[in-house]
Amino acid sequence: MIPVLAGAVALTGALAVGASATKSKVDDVKSGDSESAENVQITIQPDESTELGDPESDRLESIGKSAVNAGTATSACTAAAERAGVDRYAEAELAEQMHAKAYARDIGGTIVEEETSVFTPDGGVDRMIKGPAGEKTVQVKHYSDSLGESVLEQYSDVDVIATTNGLKDGVDPAEYGIDVVTIDDWSVIQRMKLSGTRIKRGATKPITSAASRIGTATKTVAGRAAAAARTGVSGFLRLSLGKQLLIASVLIVVVGGIVYFLWKRSQDDD
Repeated sequence: MIPVLAGAVALTGALAVGASATKSKVDDVKSGDSESAENVQITIQPDESTELGDPESDRLESIGKSAVNAGTATSACTAAAERAGVDRYAEAELAEQMHAKAYARDIGGTIVEEETSVFTPDGGVDRMIKGPAGEKTVQVKHYSDSLGESVLEQYSDVDVIATTNGLKDGVDPAEYGIDVVTIDDWSVIQRMKLSGTRIKRGATKPITSAASRIGTATKTVAGRAAAAARTGVSGFLRLSLGKQLLIASVLIVVVGGIVYFLWKRSQDDD
């Protein structure tokens, strides 16, 4: 402790001496002591805030702004692709699997796998979950809107209603003895999987649509060309024999002339 105090006292004394010397120099200048005045040097330390700018700092700032702008644009494009990729029918099977996994995880149960499709008539039961209290029947509703009382009344015989967008305000599933699973019960990975599926579908939708239009146009053109060819052949066959021979002779002369012209030009090139 004593060495620290001694150091502080020494530093204070040095500052006092320096201040006294500076004052003495300024007094000499004021009194007209030219010799002392010549030795006075006034140094102005530049303020960092008034500097014209550090090129490296400016470059890093520019890179940072560009990264932020690129991130914002990417986020907007991703969100747009996800909105465009929403397809409730195509997502039905994935939603059913995710809801079943979420509920099985919550009750510590397992999914009873069945050899049926999500679109197979099931009598109100989409999945079976085997848990500590026995098997639970699950009905999945992957609707764009939240569910109302009428849906719970319709499926009052099942144990669990899985609804992606929850229930309407004021709807109490406990009145029907039904458990409810929503997308809020999904894990982060499950929600990312649904979002990724939508983004992929939304991003490829313009390409798929364009390919479909090109395919349709190609089929239309090919169909019209084939129809025209069939019409031409049919019309040719309905002509009299003399007209058919005349047309055939003209075609032979034209084709022969073209072949001769091409052969002659090749000879001239040699």
